[in-house]
Amino acid sequence: MESLRSSDDLATRWFQGHATFRRVLSLAVAVGRGGQLTEAELVAMCRRCERYLLEVLPLETAIEERCLFPRLLGKRPDIDEALELARSHRRAQAPLIQALLAELEGVRCHPTSARHRQRLLVLAERLAFELGKHLAYEERVLYPALGSLLTPEEQRAVLREMGPPRALD
Repeated sequence: MESLRSSDDLATRWFQGHATFRRVLSLAVAVGRGGQLTEAELVAMCRRCERYLLEVLPLETAIEERCLFPRLLGKRPDIDEALELARSHRRAQAPLIQALLAELEGVRCHPTSARHRQRLLVLAERLAFELGKHLAYEERVLYPALGSLLTPEEQRAVLREMGPPRALD
């Protein structure tokens, strides 16, 4: 089976979602570091991260679970194992994401607090590391399988079901 080769490619779209998640975590790390950012900038950055984590990420995850994973399940044992591992990673990271949301709220409410920013920084770096391993695994194992396991028609159907990409802003 031939994979789609365009900006509408399913693997490209999936990778864009991963890239957005990585940018959000980088943004949270930047908030934690503070640097020369103003209070208003810190608050705005926290809100961007919170919006993504509360609105976009759950939607993207649900779409993957509903539209993509069922089409891959049962095609190959290694892919079934990768899908279960992806779900396991998500379950393990859910408490970290909730903790990150709490720390983002803390910084948003107290942007001048070095203690709040430090706690956010530690958690954001930890989650970026953990999530980085998870995303890299999906990209290494699941992405290449899309073109060989899903027909171009199935890929287009998933893209339609996914709807337009969701931006960070």
